[in-house]
Amino acid sequence: MKQLQTKKPWERWPDETGTAYDRFVMYLKMGADRSISKVADKLQKGSSYATHLRRWSSKYDWVDRAAAYDEHLVLKSLRNKERLMDMAHARLWKMVDQALDTYEEILILDNVIYVGEGSTTTMNERFKVVKDVLDRLGVNFAVKEGPPPSSGSIYTQINNYLYGASPDGDG
Repeated sequence: MKQLQTKKPWERWPDETGTAYDRFVMYLKMGADRSISKVADKLQKGSSYATHLRRWSSKYDWVDRAAAYDEHLVLKSLRNKERLMDMAHARLWKMVDQALDTYEEILILDNVIYVGEGSTTTMNERFKVVKDVLDRLGVNFAVKEGPPPSSGSIYTQINNYLYGASPDGDG
């Protein structure tokens, strides 16, 4: 950048005229397809005006300022996606915790009747719901002879599913 900036590079420079900045904003909003010629065309001006725009572009460093703005938008988008993924993972882990609490309750109480929130179900019915949630998460929950899997091994399987490790631990 030619001019030392204390503000964001795409903001108006102190010596930049209002008209020059308006044209820069038009240029900026065109995105990756931007060009001086397209700004002149949009304004329905001829090639002499495009030459005038090129002088402003050079004087006020439009190309580098636009590149900085594009980078800013990409980083902002990535931060937003990361924040949304973190929120989704937090909600998912809350659901997993609830499912595992129910799973452990089922292991302890087996076929006891559960009464809650105006409904009556058996633990086996609740187990089917929990199993369905865990199945959709990719947790291997096949019914086998012997003791059921521990809630710790279920957490490990879910963590592997979410963060990319393979179910057999090869990562």
